[in-house]
Parts: sequence; structure tokens; C-alpha cells
Amino acid sequence: MATHTSGLNVLAVLCCALTLAACQESSSGSDDADTAKETPTEPSEPTPPVTEPDTDGSETDGSGTDGGTDNGSVDSSSALFAYYTRIDSGEDWEQHQFVGDYADIRVQFADGSQLEFARASSYLPRWKTASGSAHFDMRVATQGDGSGLRWDKLNRHSHVRIIEQSDSEVLVHWRYAPVFESDENPMVPGWTGWVDEYFRIGSDAKVERRVIVHDQNQVLVSQLTLHADGSIIRSTDQQQDYVASAPDVNSTQALPTGPDQDFGARYLKLGYAGPWDRGPEEEYQPPSASWNDNWQVHAHPDVVVDFDGNASQWVFWRGLGFVPSMVSDNGAWYSNEFNESWEWPEMCESGGAEPMNDKQARYSLVRVLESSPARAVVHWRYHPHGICYNLIDTNGTVDGWGATSEFYFYFYPDGSVLSKNVLHSQQVNTYGEAPNGFEYHEAMVINSAGKNPWDNIDIRNTVTVLNMQGEQAVYDGEAGGINGIGDEPFEEPELANITRINLKDTSLDTYTIMEHGGTLEIMPYWERDFATEYPGHHFVRWDHWPVNHIRAFGRGADSAQYPSHTSLFHMAFNPPYAQTASSQTRLLLTGLSTMDNAQVVTLARSWLQAPALNATQGSVNFSYDAAQRSYHARANGQRLSARWQASSSQPVFNPALTIANWQGEVPAQITVNGELVSNAKQGVSYNHQGERTLQVFLPLQSEQPTDIVLCSGQGCASN
Repeated sequence: MATHTSGLNVLAVLCCALTLAACQESSSGSDDADTAKETPTEPSEPTPPVTEPDTDGSETDGSGTDGGTDNGSVDSSSALFAYYTRIDSGEDWEQHQFVGDYADIRVQFADGSQLEFARASSYLPRWKTASGSAHFDMRVATQGDGSGLRWDKLNRHSHVRIIEQSDSEVLVHWRYAPVFESDENPMVPGWTGWVDEYFRIGSDAKVERRVIVHDQNQVLVSQLTLHADGSIIRSTDQQQDYVASAPDVNSTQALPTGPDQDFGARYLKLGYAGPWDRGPEEEYQPPSASWNDNWQVHAHPDVVVDFDGNASQWVFWRGLGFVPSMVSDNGAWYSNEFNESWEWPEMCESGGAEPMNDKQARYSLVRVLESSPARAVVHWRYHPHGICYNLIDTNGTVDGWGATSEFYFYFYPDGSVLSKNVLHSQQVNTYGEAPNGFEYHEAMVINSAGKNPWDNIDIRNTVTVLNMQGEQAVYDGEAGGINGIGDEPFEEPELANITRINLKDTSLDTYTIMEHGGTLEIMPYWERDFATEYPGHHFVRWDHWPVNHIRAFGRGADSAQYPSHTSLFHMAFNPPYAQTASSQTRLLLTGLSTMDNAQVVTLARSWLQAPALNATQGSVNFSYDAAQRSYHARANGQRLSARWQASSSQPVFNPALTIANWQGEVPAQITVNGELVSNAKQGVSYNHQGERTLQVFLPLQSEQPTDIVLCSGQGCASN
């Protein structure tokens, strides 16, 4: 592959980075000073002289303070914490970035000092104190679509994630391609050319930095100290051979899932040793016949979410380009698709622009924004592109931004999942039809190798369609009963906005709920030549995705040799939840559940017709956020009391509470209608403003006015 050579040639400069005297961490308390020779700086900034190491091997800051002493140390008397946020400085380029409130990371120390991983420096961390600031050194040479610290101008090839944190330690992962071509050669980087960095940050302001250069199978381990004057001092550097971490799971046939655990989202490395198609011998072909060996990733590329009392999982895996999928206990995978478009002039061939084309997960990333016993939030971001990695919707945009999709998934312990889909594009008002329209839903069942679609989907009572009144119609998929009947919308029932798929050999069935808005249509996925293309089959099947690395927009399959997927219907044309000139937000509530249809309708009413939660006894008011399926309040003390104005049309069904600025104990004491609640799930997260936030999940169903009191410490005295 061409990318092998280009990546190695450029990254060979790391040998200079490994020479201590030639490459030190920033040693000045000023952000305008940076002593690293290889660190990119803006042309207007002077490059300070290199500080030579002390005779004892430690390096010093500009004042000559010995890194081995406690002089200028940061207060570590209380806990540190990290959170996702958006760090803007008022520059023009920040006003038209297609990013949300969680684009960057801030690590907060007890004395107010901060370590920031922000877009303005392509996520190279910056240490900030009341006395000064400095960036870390860039240990690998860079060449991208920007300049200076912002060498990855649009952060298409760099991102950061909080892997774990406690009161005493935070682990941050920074992944990037130091060299890439944005226009001339969209195949750079490819399978190679990636760097993973890990920063283990202690409350004592000690940092271990590991720079993993995959092309060279080398890791540079540095020990650093962050000082109160804003300086960064490195005491040691050690170059080591890199040994890739083994997969946590290595599935030999079925698509991989994680070991069963309690509710929450966690990072894993999911391996695959089952059947797959490597594709023809050309530049696009992966370098290794072993699927696992093609990936330049360390220990945390994938995400798995588990639930309480529900045998399903959600999996965000590289083998699907991180396309989110729920997995039943019988091994069937299901996805509600993504944003997909067609026939853009930037594309090398006709077909769709979608994350299915991202076989290398180059433009697709997944991050756990929060995970507690009460709620988990996962962020999936990708850029739609064609099979040649050509980005779309770039013409006429500021800075060359193309179409960008950001999904936020709010997971709750009962298995319900709120999907918030934010599409950034110049064509947000266009649905479906080529050219340039966007589709946002397709019901897809994903089959492991050796599994036919009808092994996962019941051919009778295949799809149930419901409305908010509980009226329903059932459609069979036998012998093309869905895929071969045409593309006219299902006629019954009227105003349908809920769908269910009857999965085989499991008590878990899918449900998907959207707001109707008077215009929603539910249409079967129609294969025009079904009878001739799939003789003797019940459903369509394609195996260009997942796992396989063929360069094609689609490939029909008549056997179960490889993993495949099957499409059943679309939900389309309903109005967006929110819209701007360049973005559109859509919501759906989904999951795998043993609930009967009546319970699913009740859940839908509790979300789309949520009862008000009004303050009582002088408490603060709650607002309802349908985009999180949660009631929100900001605490002004250690007691909140409120009443749900519930009814049969506006029921309470397993509600969630999000309480910002919570300073009380966790778990808090909760009573419902005067009775102490013992089965609520509670946890603490930090919102994008860095506020300590209490998350509560309450297993409660009610169609009557219902009182709730939540308190801690002295706030419970009046109970």
C-alpha cells in the first residue's frame, strides 16, 4: 500500500524526538514559549532555546527549578476530575465548526489549575494555572490541512477520550494521524500511519505520557510534573518496543460482544477471527489476512453497554465502522441505521455516502461521555463518505467542512435508549432522493457468518406497527412478504409511529419510537427484483458490510458464508426535533425488551407526552428534555420535592432525573408518595460546564399524580 511508505518516511523523525536534549516538554510558564524543537508553533511565536538536561538527568523549567523537588507543586489535597466540554477562545474559526458541547476535555485540579485537550491545538494538551500556561511538546512531526499547533484544522484525524477516572487519577487517550492528505490523496492515512498517546494524570500533578507510534512498533514513555507556575518538567524518557494488547474477546464465528457485566458503558478491544472477505489485491486491500492484525489500535477502541435485568447489549465496534447495534441473547444484531446520502460530485463512484464505507474506522469515533449506575451516555461521530473515502458536501463550506453526523445515545438500566441524531450539512432540508438527500432511518438486522436472515428474524408476525392509541397491524416477511411487496407505506394503523421486529428464538424484540408529527411514513424496504435476485429466500441480504473489506456500495449474497445485513423498513418524513440553517436534530427511543405492545405504547406516551414535574414546598422546578428522556433541575440546596401530573395519556414510566450542581450525598434519600424508595439507581457525572450532577433512574410506573422528594443530610430533616 502507498500509505506504508509515506507513513514510515515521515514518522522516521521520531528518532529525533527520542533524543532528550533535542526534545523537551514546554519549560516556560508562558503559553508563547515552547522549548520543543519539533513542536509546531504559529509563525508569529518565537521558538525559545532548548533547555539542556541537568547533570542528574532531570529537566528543568525556565526558572531553573529542579524537577526533582516539590517547589511550585500543585495542590493535591482534594480530588481531581475530568469532563467533556467545548473550549472556545472567541476566534472566528470556532464559530462555524460542526461540533457539539463535548468536543474537548478538561482535567480540573483542586487549586483551579487545568489540563486541557482542545481542538485549537489538535488536542495536544495545554497546562494552565493562575501564573502561566504551556503546551506539551509534540513528539511526532505533523503535516495536515492546517498549520502550527492546529495542524489538524478540522480534527478529522484526531480525537480524545477519557478512558477512566477516580478521585486521584485520570487516564486520557489521544489518537491521531500525524500526516494526512485531505484532498490530493484521500487514502492517506490508511491502515497505517496512526499514533496513540495515553496520559495518566495524578492529583499530585504527576503525568505519565506514553506515545505509541504504530508504524515503528515503538513506545516512548515519559514522566512529567506539572508546576504551579504553568511549566511542565520532564524527568525521564524511555524508549521501548511496543507490543500490541490482545483483544478482550476474540470471536471465531459470531460477531464479537463483551462479557456480561452490570449496567454501564465500558471500553474494550473486540477481536474477530471468523470468516471475512479481504477483497481483491489492490491498494484498498488490508495488508494482513488476519482481520485483527490490520488495526493500529491499542487497548480501548470499542465500546460495549450492558443493562440490568436485560440480556441485551449495545456494541460500537470497528468491524461495523462503529455503527451502533443492539445485540439480543440469540446473537441477532439490530441497528436503526445512520445518516446516509447519495450521488455527491465529490464521490469517486456512484452509490451512497455512509459509515458502512469506513472499513478502517478512519472518520468514525466513539466515546463514553459518562457512565454511572443510573445512566450512560455514548457519543458517536462520523463523516459520511464514498467508497474512496471522498468526503461529501465540502464545496462552498467555510474551511472545507463537509457533512458531519453526531449521535448521542442515552442509555438507561431498563434497556431503553434515547438516540439524538445531529446532522450538519448544507442539505439538511432534503430527505432521501438522490442527489444529495439524506436518509436517517433503516431497520437493519445484522447476521453473523453461518446465520441466514430467517435464522434471526421470524418469518411470521415479522413486523408490528403501532400508534399512540395502541392500535396495531402485523406484517409477515415470509417469501418476500416485506422486501418484495413494493415501497408504498404500510397503511395500517393510522398515524403509526412505533415499530417492533419479532426476533427468532428469543423473548427480546426490538422497538423503535419516533414522533409522528403528522407526516411520518413507515415503508417496507423494497427490493425491485426480489424474486429473481433472491429465489427461495424470505429476506434480502448483503455482505459488503459488516467486517468484509470489499470496495463496493453493495453486494447481494445468497449464502451465509460471511457476516451480512438485512433491511426491513424505513421510518421517514417526520419533522425534525430541532433545526438550524446547517443542522437538523432527530430523536428516536429504541431498545430490545420483553415488554408487550401495551407497555411499549405506555413508554412512548411517557416520552412524547411526558407529564409535568412541578415543584412543591418551595423547591426548584424541573424541565423535561425529550432529547435525553430525562427531567432536569438545578439544585440550590440538599432537598427537592415535586409532583408528576401523571395520567393515562401522560404516564410516568421509569423516569430519569438529572440534577446539576448537586452538593449532597450520593446516594440521596428518595421517597415516592411518602414511601422510601430502595431500588432507585443513582450516580454522579460532570456536565459540560464541569458541574457535579446527580443522575437518578427510578423504576416507577404511574398514571396518577405522584409526589417525589429527593434529599440529603439536613435536607431530609423535615421528612
